Amino acid sequence: MEGKPTQYIILEDAYYVALDISENVKRLRPSYRLLEICDEASEAIQAINTRHPDMLIANTTVGDGDAISILQNASVKIPVIFFSEYEQQAARADALNMVDFILKPVTPHALECALERFDAQEKVFNK
Repeated sequence: MEGKPTQYIILEDAYYVALDISENVKRLRPSYRLLEICDEASEAIQAINTRHPDMLIANTTVGDGDAISILQNASVKIPVIFFSEYEQQAARADALNMVDFILKPVTPHALECALERFDAQEKVFNK
């Protein structure tokens, strides 16, 4: 992508899972820039509103509850790559700017596929 690097936020309350995701994104997309790791959806919403990331990578369940509902209620408009250990969350997540849904564990291959979908969406959106 041209211009400013893609900026993203991770919403995950398990620190080592968030760290693993950020390391994989760094390896898969060296130009992407991590702005923040949030462990609660309310914290992510505040970060989205102040830091204006291009994308959110989010667990469906975090420290303050159901991230899908919280993000929907806040009218979050940025693309989201969701991940969860519960496959049935995918249908609910689809209503919220979902780029992709990854069933845990978040493997490098699954993350690469999701990032490819995000990149393709961004190219179409920015034409």
